[in-house]
Amino acid sequence: MKRIISLSLALLLCVALSVPAFASERAVPSVAEGLAPVQITLNQGGGSYDFSYGAKDAFFVESPMRVGMDESGADALDGYHAVSGNSTFTLRHNGKAGDGSFIEVSLDNYVDEDGTRNLYYYDGGAYLVNAGYFIDHALDPDVPEFGGLVNLTAGQSVTFSVPFDSDLNDGDELVMLHVSIVYPELDYSYWTNCWLKLDEKNAAIKPQPTAPTTPTAYASTQNVLVNGKSVEFQCYALKDKNGNDTNYIKLRDVANVLNGTSVQFQVGWDGAVNIETGKSYTSTGSEMSTPFSGDRAYETATAETRINGTAADLSAIVLTDDSGNGYTYYKLRDLGSALGFKVDWAAEKGIFIETA
Repeated sequence: MKRIISLSLALLLCVALSVPAFASERAVPSVAEGLAPVQITLNQGGGSYDFSYGAKDAFFVESPMRVGMDESGADALDGYHAVSGNSTFTLRHNGKAGDGSFIEVSLDNYVDEDGTRNLYYYDGGAYLVNAGYFIDHALDPDVPEFGGLVNLTAGQSVTFSVPFDSDLNDGDELVMLHVSIVYPELDYSYWTNCWLKLDEKNAAIKPQPTAPTTPTAYASTQNVLVNGKSVEFQCYALKDKNGNDTNYIKLRDVANVLNGTSVQFQVGWDGAVNIETGKSYTSTGSEMSTPFSGDRAYETATAETRINGTAADLSAIVLTDDSGNGYTYYKLRDLGSALGFKVDWAAEKGIFIETA
């Protein structure tokens, strides 16, 4: 088992990343894409902070250091992450199920020699096992006490602490957390390294809360067949975490287009959005255009929507123009279900509305 571990680590540490003979026709991901499933969270000071690839959070301390790969020389590091002795890390594999990839974790230590901390890659460092802690590379990870090496697949996670100032790292307070993601089908691996130091003073500084990001609605022009006639709507789309769009359409645009049909409706406002079915729509001049263009910040609608005086459970967003006027957008299918017209999609038609 030690031979397999050492070989695996040697392959992962090969910097060249030359193109291998692939076991799959699937494209090799870029470094960013390859590491995207790796989510590392530092649980410290009562909060959780992103520690993933390239992150320099509020616990990053700028401090030039000389760190050697071996006795032949040293490289400069620009700093380390300050970690408390009682902090923990959570590592999660956020990749796609079935892609065959898995994540491994190791810990490498340094020994101070003539002012340069030499990294003992070839000693193999320590490995994270399913028991939730690190063991020396010389030990067999498959004994029942250890439960085997951590090999996270999609959806799996593990929480662990870093054993600073222990026999595993010769009592040093500086260690390197090495997280690798392996794609066996592609015969490819990527890794990210976090330089950590036991630094209670800087670890005790709680980061300032970051300002919440403003959610964005994306401009999305949609051509819809309304009773066989093509109508262009200026919609806005919200994207889910996988990048899929859900389109929202302005309520007054729908009322304007359906005016004179059997499902016409009036729109009013008295602190709530009021829809009255069967009544002709009165134009405000704002229909079928917007006073803004491009992507736009939005808010989830909090005002009640009523249909003929009864509260309706409809998802809606509000886009605001530069003068502070709000425009309410709904999902077209929701409106169709609530107001009695058919909304559907067909390959030869695209999105279409039928009122009879």
